[in-house]
Amino acid sequence: MNKYTTSNLIASVPTFVLTTAALAGGGTCGTWEVVATPNSAGATHSVVRDIDAISPNDVWAVGGYTAVVDGNSNTYAFSLHWDGSTWTEIPTPQPSSCGPCTNVTLWAVDALGPNDVWACGDQYVQGPDGFQGSHVLVMHWDGSSWTVMNTPLMNGGGDILLGVTAIASNDVWFFGDALYQGPNSPDLAIAMHWNGSTFQFIPVPSVNPQFSGFGDGNGLHAGSALAANDIWAVGAASDLDYMPAGRSQIQHWNGSTWQNIPGPTPGVWHNLDGIVAIAPNDVWAGGDYFDGASYQGLAMHYDGTSWTQVPIPAGVSEFVAFASNDIYASGGAVMHWDGVSWTIVESFPQVDSATQAGLTKAGPCELWTGGRQFIGSEILNFTAHFQPVVIMTGDINGDGVVNVVDLLAVISAWGQCAGCDADIAPLPGGNGMVNVEDLLMVISRWG
Repeated sequence: MNKYTTSNLIASVPTFVLTTAALAGGGTCGTWEVVATPNSAGATHSVVRDIDAISPNDVWAVGGYTAVVDGNSNTYAFSLHWDGSTWTEIPTPQPSSCGPCTNVTLWAVDALGPNDVWACGDQYVQGPDGFQGSHVLVMHWDGSSWTVMNTPLMNGGGDILLGVTAIASNDVWFFGDALYQGPNSPDLAIAMHWNGSTFQFIPVPSVNPQFSGFGDGNGLHAGSALAANDIWAVGAASDLDYMPAGRSQIQHWNGSTWQNIPGPTPGVWHNLDGIVAIAPNDVWAGGDYFDGASYQGLAMHYDGTSWTQVPIPAGVSEFVAFASNDIYASGGAVMHWDGVSWTIVESFPQVDSATQAGLTKAGPCELWTGGRQFIGSEILNFTAHFQPVVIMTGDINGDGVVNVVDLLAVISAWGQCAGCDADIAPLPGGNGMVNVEDLLMVISRWG
């Protein structure tokens, strides 16, 4: 979830910078750039699981990596911070009680501000029944360090947190799966709430009575909040399994209870990984499904009454919405919804097998995505940045110099001229007229 304000962002833009104004309607306002991303020492398998921006120079990425230490193959959590110019690895606690091994991963991150960032995942520790296994993990960043929070531990094992939605410092939701109910009962989905002082598991309706084999149990993977009493969460079965056809893991919080609001269940089995709520009658959920022969992208839209499946060219892991007709999705590629259809806008062909798990917005024309890539035989971190195209105001023909050619371009376009290149004042994008304001802008940038 992104916490930028448009006014703050505009105030930081130099007066000589011109960008194509906005993403609304799918207009291009920037370019994608693959960004050098560090990997932890010894990492041979590292994946950015989620990414969240507070501002253009304050972005967090979290995930997990595998490394061999003292002959043991261990999994560790990591966090990365972007300061506007580079990624830096920030030390992360590695709670574990499994002897010589460590098995910790962060799956999601959401920031309320520079000193209030939440991350969640799983840790391999001993539960109250003495069983050592995967249990829920929550960390909090206070502006100087990460702290492992004292979350409830359950009997059994296998529970994990996969999503976090921070509404306020005393109103944070965590979503996951495999809340153990016993050997002959289906695992339940996890909706865990932080009220500023304690964590509490809030009951979620079970939509899947199957309690053994592939596709058993219930799980939630992600959430999106319109308000404290209007929250959506989606997922599939437990243990990261896909949900069998006919069962839909879409839950809504009304301020007092979670209620299942089922949607389409295409194919043999399906999975929902991402959701974004734009308005009570404008919600998108996405993932993928298996049609019996291959996996297909899955997107569905809620209009306030029911869900409708909408064609999408690839699987979805996360959504970012600028407007109802200007939505981006990450997954096997970066995709865009223009109000009519979903299309692929970037697939990073220069990167070997890039996939994007996380997606976030850092401004009105700025996105980050993160995931993994292959470098040789190793799977390593991948991030990419979509940022505004920067050109010099007054440089009408884009040759890097403001001179008589640009002056003549303004004169030749004089008058009403909506959308023409010479309409550069008083703001980026112009005002539909080429007049003395545009002429003075060229003269003031001469050279």
